[in-house]
Amino acid sequence: MEKESKIPNAFVWFSKLKLNKFIPWHFDTEIDFNSSINKQFKVECRNREVLTFGHRQDCDTFAGFEVINERIMENVLVFHPSFKSNIDGWNIVEIEYENFFEFIKNSVLEDMKEWIENDDINDYL
Repeated sequence: MEKESKIPNAFVWFSKLKLNKFIPWHFDTEIDFNSSINKQFKVECRNREVLTFGHRQDCDTFAGFEVINERIMENVLVFHPSFKSNIDGWNIVEIEYENFFEFIKNSVLEDMKEWIENDDINDYL
């Protein structure tokens, strides 16, 4: 699989501009195509694959691009693994966004806004 050329351009821009820390969200500066989280997703959600690019620092919630037939798609999956085998009735995917900007607008910035109200920036510097 060609790597960077297939990663959605919006994420590439954020990465190149070093826009990767939106507390409580953190994005990887380089995507690990063989991450254990990608593998765990596949264990728990047998009919889908993901390429993880970020996580929330306060819980086991991750975000990644869906992968279909080895092609990285534009849609973003926000998911919370159980770190067990596939559990009947447990849907690992919490929410799905059409693209990276929808994810930023509707999840990351909303979470950040809530976080800012309760925390001191000096705790993170």
